[in-house]
Amino acid sequence: MKAVKWMLMRHAPLILRLKFDAAMLSWVFCMLSNCTANRYALNKRRMLRLADYSRIALAEVRRETQQTQVGRALSHLGIEHIAAYSPQARGRSERMHVRMGSSARRSEVRNSEKWPVG
Repeated sequence: MKAVKWMLMRHAPLILRLKFDAAMLSWVFCMLSNCTANRYALNKRRMLRLADYSRIALAEVRRETQQTQVGRALSHLGIEHIAAYSPQARGRSERMHVRMGSSARRSEVRNSEKWPVG
């Protein structure tokens, strides 16, 4: 009966605008009759099966493509992805941080008084 408790809360995550017609009353009765521990356990098992299937399917896609989700997104956008563990990536990353740091100091980005408010 969690659903009933939720509906009685001040900031309820479940709100029903009840109309007292036959269709609405039938729906409410069916919904509340499904709010049991047995139905919760059944639906939880179903959700876990789906989550396991999704995890296994994603692992297969990763094995097939040898790419992470970020790698696939970058290649879709036409951006070259150099892994951070390669020397090239480390050098680029360090140079980028140095450039960003010096340009931030030059443009006084770190001075919060000059930031627009709102």
